[in-house]
Amino acid sequence: MDDVVDQDLPASDGAVDEQDLFTDLLMEHWLGLAAVAWDGFSARGRGVVVLTEADGSATLAYQPGPPCPCHAEMVEEYDPEHQVVVVHRAADEECCINVFGGWPTPPDAAASVPAADRRVSIH
Repeated sequence: MDDVVDQDLPASDGAVDEQDLFTDLLMEHWLGLAAVAWDGFSARGRGVVVLTEADGSATLAYQPGPPCPCHAEMVEEYDPEHQVVVVHRAADEECCINVFGGWPTPPDAAASVPAADRRVSIH
């Protein structure tokens, strides 16, 4: 059996990591995001879910196609049955575009989330 070595973890400097906050937001609202993505894909084809934050709240919208030519390949290659392309827009930040996957899958989320719950609110 290997010896166990104790190691001190670095102390936190108290800084807020914006990427972690965004990831937390996605995880907290995955069901709604995935459902909006599947509904949009089913009705309008490949596209992106636009998550816009402003004044302490957030909205979700589906946009067919890529948000710009430089991200066309990302939208063409994602797997709509397992992934979502998310465009994150916030008033004080540059736009961020990423592909995410989670559970439940977008089709399963759409089947389980009532239409009235397919939105995001941040308080």
